Order: sequence, then structure tokens, then C-alpha cells
Amino acid sequence: MEGNLITGAFLGGYLAQMNKSLDDGCSAEDLKPFLQMICSMLVTKESPELCAYFVSKEYGIDEASNDIDRVMGFTEFAGML
Repeated sequence: MEGNLITGAFLGGYLAQMNKSLDDGCSAEDLKPFLQMICSMLVTKESPELCAYFVSKEYGIDEASNDIDRVMGFTEFAGML
């Protein structure tokens, strides 16, 4: 739960820089660089790009039908941190 709150706050700040909010959701194009940044901070043998690709596929971020569902997939991932 703690990782979820911290990462959600980071995502909220990231979106605010683009004049967007979590309530609006997040496009895949906007979320990809953020995922790569989060992955670069994780201890993993994969590159940040490969990590972000895996997270996107595992949590349905790329396949989400809308921007709100995409944020929900990211939130699920963040809860695992």
C-alpha cells in the first residue's frame, strides 16, 4: 500500500507538469516515459525500456480501453512495489 501511495503521488506530479490530473487518466504515450523512470529506479537486470514493456503488458496498461483504466492498471502495479 505504501508503494502505491508514493508512486501515485509521483504520477500525479508527473501528470501535473503536463497540465493533467489522475482524474483525467493518462494516455499510453504519456505513461511510457514515467514507467521507464520508475523501472530505472528498481533493482532489475532488465533495461528500463524492457521493464516498462513488461509492466505495460502484465498490468494491461497498453491494452486499456481508456485513460482511466490505464491509470488503474498502473495503480495495481504500484501497489506491488
